[in-house]
Amino acid sequence: MAPDPFQDKFAQWSALVGGLAHELKNPLSTMNLNLQLLREDWAEERGPLGHRSIRKIDVMLQESERLEQMLSDFLRLTSPAPLDLKSVDPSNLIEDVFGFMNSELLKNNINVEMQLDRNLDPILADENLLRQALLNLVKNAIDAIGDNHGSISVFTREVEDAIHIEIIDTGCGMSDETLEQIFTYYFSTKSTGTGLGLPMVQRLAVQHGGEIRCESSLGRGTKFTLVLPRNGSNSE
Repeated sequence: MAPDPFQDKFAQWSALVGGLAHELKNPLSTMNLNLQLLREDWAEERGPLGHRSIRKIDVMLQESERLEQMLSDFLRLTSPAPLDLKSVDPSNLIEDVFGFMNSELLKNNINVEMQLDRNLDPILADENLLRQALLNLVKNAIDAIGDNHGSISVFTREVEDAIHIEIIDTGCGMSDETLEQIFTYYFSTKSTGTGLGLPMVQRLAVQHGGEIRCESSLGRGTKFTLVLPRNGSNSE
């Protein structure tokens, strides 16, 4: 089969821009660290000037952290590396993800209900990327619930030789207009969002030969379904 010039060009640009993003992460991390140290210094100043300086530093910290997250998401999107497929137990991985997010869930008074099919066979998947995708979906659910003390339900099931992972929240939900744009690069309804998390999840699903589905109703919550074939087939 003749090489695809479009794919070759895309791979070249992805490598170039990805390299630039990687180089930007180092000075950005240095800036972030020094801002944290500067904040500690100003925290000892009790006067009005100290309070104003702390507020300004907090804004810069928030923006630098957002940029770091954006670069991390961008690097995952543009990474040309092939999937590292291995046998993954979806139920164990889901429990690991929620265990990692446990402090965040407790802080927001979010109840978690899991109905995991323990009879599912392992699937072939890139475990690290799949973990990152699930973390993105859980973080989205937490943000959607906010301070409303809601719940997140998680289900696994087998449908026609594919594994369905469903994550359902009782958060704010989305309008039809928002729902149409959630997989668009850089689209976000959150002031601190990068707009790359869900496109990254979609790309991972497609790489595995699967898909990501979303159902949502404004004011009633959202359901994401990650569909992954057992064999981890790579469509790219």
